[in-house]
Amino acid sequence: MDLSAKKQKAIVAIFCELVKIPSPSGNEQEVIRFIKHYLAKYGIKSYSDNVGRKIDSNSGNLIAKIGHKKPILLFVAHVDTVEDGKKKIRPIIQKNRITSDGKSILGSDDKAGVAALLEALKELRQERSPPTVIAVFAIREESGVMGVKLLKLKEKVDFAFDIDGSYSPGKFIHKALG
Repeated sequence: MDLSAKKQKAIVAIFCELVKIPSPSGNEQEVIRFIKHYLAKYGIKSYSDNVGRKIDSNSGNLIAKIGHKKPILLFVAHVDTVEDGKKKIRPIIQKNRITSDGKSILGSDDKAGVAALLEALKELRQERSPPTVIAVFAIREESGVMGVKLLKLKEKVDFAFDIDGSYSPGKFIHKALG
């Protein structure tokens, strides 16, 4: 297995773990806890803000930061999904596709973005001199982009990227509603 196949396998594995964790809007605490532990396993510190109290969520946004040089890059992926959290999600891997078992949603919006961001942070932490990367795992996106609207960062961000879109990989969305 070559290096890129190993990375792809790692992203698929973390994605499948993430989608199994129920995280309907307002009830993201379990998935935030999972992400925090995952980051800590790789030596990446993170903290939660307190915006959840303001928007009726049991968790705040989770914020992680690596690097200390310019430019400052912000990446945002949301952790909530549209399901009610009552149906067990069972991802099925077939060839080059991951689906649910048909009895629930898959939750790829936006846990695919979360998985990609986690893998990117894991890789970047190994760089000698990475740019400053701030990763925000936002809450309550599905119910009105609520968590990120209240996000307050200490740093002035040079470039921001929202990892949430419906196009195939490689496409870049430079404008969107909201």
